[in-house]
Amino acid sequence: GKQCPPLTTVTSSATSVTQDSATLNGVASPQATGSRGFQYGTSISYGQTIEDTDPMNYGYRTMWGSSGSGDGQFDGVQDTAIDSSGNVYTVEHTNQRVQKFDSNGNFISKWGTPGTGDGQFSLPVSIAIDSNNNVYVLDATQKKIQKFDSNGNFITSWGGPLSSAYGITVDENNDIYVTDYSRVIKFDSNGNELLSWGSYGTGNGQFIVAYGIASDKNGNIYVADVNNGRIQRFDNNGNYITQWSNSGVYNLTASASGQIYAQNNMSGSTIFQYSSNGSLLNQWNSSAGGLIAGLDISKDGVIYAAQTNKIAVFGTEISSDVSGLTCETTYHYRAYSSDSNGTYYGTDKTFTTGSCQPPQRPFIMRVKTDNPGYTSNNQFLILADGNTLNYDVDCNNDGTPEYTNQTDDVTCAYGSPGEYDIAITGTFPHWYGNAYNNDQAKIIDVKQWGDIEWLDMSDMFNSAINITVFTATDIPDLSQVTSIRGMFNRATGFNTNINNWDVSNVTNMDDTFSQATSFNQPLDSWDVSNVTIMKATFASASSFNQPLNNWDTSNVMYMNVMFANTDSFNQPLDSWDVSNVTDMKAMFANTDSFNQPLDSWDVSNVTDMSAMFASAVVFNQPLNSWDVSNVMDMTGMFSNTGLFNQSLANWNVSNVSVMDGMF
Repeated sequence: GKQCPPLTTVTSSATSVTQDSATLNGVASPQATGSRGFQYGTSISYGQTIEDTDPMNYGYRTMWGSSGSGDGQFDGVQDTAIDSSGNVYTVEHTNQRVQKFDSNGNFISKWGTPGTGDGQFSLPVSIAIDSNNNVYVLDATQKKIQKFDSNGNFITSWGGPLSSAYGITVDENNDIYVTDYSRVIKFDSNGNELLSWGSYGTGNGQFIVAYGIASDKNGNIYVADVNNGRIQRFDNNGNYITQWSNSGVYNLTASASGQIYAQNNMSGSTIFQYSSNGSLLNQWNSSAGGLIAGLDISKDGVIYAAQTNKIAVFGTEISSDVSGLTCETTYHYRAYSSDSNGTYYGTDKTFTTGSCQPPQRPFIMRVKTDNPGYTSNNQFLILADGNTLNYDVDCNNDGTPEYTNQTDDVTCAYGSPGEYDIAITGTFPHWYGNAYNNDQAKIIDVKQWGDIEWLDMSDMFNSAINITVFTATDIPDLSQVTSIRGMFNRATGFNTNINNWDVSNVTNMDDTFSQATSFNQPLDSWDVSNVTIMKATFASASSFNQPLNNWDTSNVMYMNVMFANTDSFNQPLDSWDVSNVTDMKAMFANTDSFNQPLDSWDVSNVTDMSAMFASAVVFNQPLNSWDVSNVMDMTGMFSNTGLFNQSLANWNVSNVSVMDGMF
């Protein structure tokens, strides 16, 4: 008998490669009736085999061709056909010719010129090949079929009853079938009409624009009935068998195994795969882009589709996940498939597993896109700043970043408003939250701090009014952070215990909890020994009332407005070393509860005490031992204190230049 061609077996690139696992990919023919899978190992000898037992699905493999009139170029490519050797033939209505290629897209030959003579074309729209590799070309304008040998030599032509012909196919007996508007006409290979069937209408065996046509090895004929939105099946004598719906179907082909492949103009680049009875087996989109026209399938199951001045190639895919691999190691692998004639192999490929270092854990936050913000109610804006950035964003935290290697702002957009987890990896040293065009109110949680090495926490959650608690069980890496200025400023709902954070390198706590009106969590474990700025750290933090007396404040220079406008704070601070502080302006101004001893403080370097206790309505503690000899401004220092009534007779105020409204 006839020798079957070798099975197509292609090794594709590995995907999802990690430290210890990878997904191996390939392409195998549907006729691979035996096993299929991959050999792999650390050398070309492989040594390990993994079988793919899942059903094979079609997928886009490659494309070839470009726009033009040169060899291997296309203009108005309409249809494809494949001969017994796997060569691919195409027809183009604009270039008015046939081109022949091998199965890899290498140009072999061409024929045809504009005209009405033998071997000339006006509007070639469909092509078919018989078992002897004779080529039949249907010309819609000339209303005739021309027959050539496989080298393009003209043999014969006929037209006869054709009026509005669109599609052509050849059956196992080398009989020719042509769709002609509302009927199908059958010819022998010499052009003699054998029969016709069909009429205009919607009934069984009727058509409203019969277009694509295909035949299978069992003598079934399939017709794309375009305006009735269906595919009809007949025997080779035109007897109706069955039908199924496919609105927009135009072109068809049938595989050697009796499956039908349909192109649909309504779905653009989608191909549908059916059983001979119309059961939908699969459908997929072409990655080549553009509308698919005619298509054909080779004996080993490879589909070649005419698609917008190129040929798109599709094959059945195999894949297997391998695990237990060694990190930082190069592996060889190749696909294999088998049938009764033997086993066939793809080419050798390699991949290298990931670093032996653990993969970076992402920073994950949860956002609610329809909270008020700068962007639309289905978007979230990540703002970049002046730091060096190179980060990836996984807008759905599904493991596949939508944006990679970003150095500027990123906007995550979603199909609908809602709550989403956003994961960030890479170099992302600072979340910039203090721009006028921010989405801070859309942030509702930090679910994981991950392995981001933060350099700056300034204004990170500034105005993040809808955060109440962090559900993250880890803590941020603050080892390089020197500023947490304004980090929770105006984060009015925030109240998470962050006492285990390492802030030992922080120097700036300006406005850190300012106007964080709900915050009231312990901070006594914080190492603030390097902080120099505590300006307004707790200003207007109306709920805060936690012990801070063990803080090492020996390097602090600025404490102005530090506890101003605090309604609840009333904790001892007498152990603080304030010997380097120069500014205590309004430090306890407008405090409703504070009344703690401060007489032990060394304030000898302070120069500004203006409004320090202004409107501190319950404060009444001795301060007579203070050395205020360097203070220059005491404006409004005790104005509106209400209860303060302590002697200050020992104060040396010789350097004070302003005392307006001191009491």
